[in-house]
Amino acid sequence: KTHFEKNLLPDLKKHGYFGVHMSYMKTEDGLAVFYKRKTIKLIEKKLCHTQNEILKCVQKLESEEDRKDIINLSHKSQGCLLSKCQHIPSGKIIAIGNIHVSWTRFQLPALSCFEAS
Repeated sequence: KTHFEKNLLPDLKKHGYFGVHMSYMKTEDGLAVFYKRKTIKLIEKKLCHTQNEILKCVQKLESEEDRKDIINLSHKSQGCLLSKCQHIPSGKIIAIGNIHVSWTRFQLPALSCFEAS
């Protein structure tokens, strides 16, 4: 079991929350979204690998050096967890996206900006 399953989810369930978690890069680490079960219903979840989108974009670049630099950055991306949910009281559909960006260190500003967009 992951840290999410062993620790986070059981503790949050005690307070009426539920969560979804998806791992990336075959590790225990990953992205999670938590929501109040009384007001939000999960419809669908999807882990998007940022690297795939970056690879599509770099094919248009003329500079081989730029392509290599950007592809190397893409290997450090952790992806994005997208959750499609329904707000139970109103019936409205909402989308929630979760990414991990290190804004404080900002060592890879180009990658952070791409992930945030």
